[in-house]
Amino acid sequence: MFKVKKIRSDMGVTQEEIAKHLNMSKRNWIRIENGEHEPKLKLAHRAYKYLVAAAVKRDEDFKYSVLELFSEDN
Repeated sequence: MFKVKKIRSDMGVTQEEIAKHLNMSKRNWIRIENGEHEPKLKLAHRAYKYLVAAAVKRDEDFKYSVLELFSEDN
């Protein structure tokens, strides 16, 4: 499972919201979060930008890099 799942959830962003923003099905997004699919760089960057924007809206710092989002959550 990638760290993005916990980070997204902690921020209050739903799987539906991020999947819609990325123009993909919720099912495919869940596969990415669970580590069944590794996203292409362009998709990973778009997801990162969406989460950064969500953090800004919540007046929170976003302390993760793109690479951290899609690294294994141990």
